[in-house]
Amino acid sequence: MENARKINVLIVEEHPVTRWGLRHFLETRNNITVVGEASTASEARVAISKLKPDVVILDIILPDGDGIELTKEIALENIRRVMAFSAADTWDRVEKFLQAGGLCFVTKRCPPEEFIQALDAVAQNRKWISPSLRNAKPPSAADRIKHEHSLSPREREVVALVARGLTSRQIADQLCVSLKTVETHRYRIFRELQIKSRAQLVSYAIQNGMLGNYIS
Repeated sequence: MENARKINVLIVEEHPVTRWGLRHFLETRNNITVVGEASTASEARVAISKLKPDVVILDIILPDGDGIELTKEIALENIRRVMAFSAADTWDRVEKFLQAGGLCFVTKRCPPEEFIQALDAVAQNRKWISPSLRNAKPPSAADRIKHEHSLSPREREVVALVARGLTSRQIADQLCVSLKTVETHRYRIFRELQIKSRAQLVSYAIQNGMLGNYIS
């Protein structure tokens, strides 16, 4: 990859620290130039139209839209190399991303060497998926029903908002409840679902179709 021609990359990622880390990591690669950054789907559309990057690295969950739909739009700009870098890494999201024209899907849980492998693949215009996702199986209908019935309607709201990246204080303000109530919901949600991180919660929310009504 070191002798390949220069590749212009656009980073589309909501969180500033993650964008900063990606930019600095990519700039250690001799043949990669980060030409811009965007934190929302709207900003990404403007940047793509203006900068015409060779590769777009994006998160699947953005504050103002769905990365899958954005991937479809990017294809219309004749940019064929879209690399997803996301914690929203359930089997159905990977499948939809590839169907939308995406090239590489990298889970945010991957070690650095996997990210480098994905960069090498995208530079060569090859499809690549994180090994942990390649043999992923869809959840059974029984598992879906079990999970859906284990949470109250309000807890499902909290799941969606936490997965969107809102803090407990922001969720309390949006739902007009106390901060203590939100923290109680969060504790029960993580205990009931037996998960330990927001990344796992995002996967659960997407897998169970819980984000659609809360993405503006």
